[in-house]
Amino acid sequence: MSAQPHGHETAAEQQDNHALPRSVTPTLSHEPVDAQPNEPTSSIPSECPICGERFKRMQERGRHLGLYLPHSVHCPTRGCPWTGRRQWDLKTHWKKKHPKAGPVPRKEKNELYEPEDFIKSILDGASPVDVAQSAFLKAKKKLRELGKVDEGANLWGRKRKLDIVI
Repeated sequence: MSAQPHGHETAAEQQDNHALPRSVTPTLSHEPVDAQPNEPTSSIPSECPICGERFKRMQERGRHLGLYLPHSVHCPTRGCPWTGRRQWDLKTHWKKKHPKAGPVPRKEKNELYEPEDFIKSILDGASPVDVAQSAFLKAKKKLRELGKVDEGANLWGRKRKLDIVI
């Protein structure tokens, strides 16, 4: 062993000096850790129960599941057949098509149904087709109550993912 000046240790000697004693070495716990809603863990699947697509975040999977449901937002303007999936989509539509109509209506005024309830049903194991059909009927009923059923509203948009027979 060659003599080295004080403070000049080899990498192996430094590692030995800074290593924890065996009795203090942390061990891995097998107890479940509370997962953050957007972080997948082994106890929380991040896979779409319908198509099997995998997601890094639970929020992304929830948004994806919404694609299997009919549109949940409608334009409250009389005579306008527009429907969409998100409030943000309505905001964009409103600014383009109804710029002089004032502020964008609040969510309560234009929501046809609450998609989160239906997404939860799918995650709880309900048949996606049954859930989508139920959401469709609820949205159609709301449009009928608003007197907008004959305005040509398309509740599925261009990307209909499930075959629903009504």
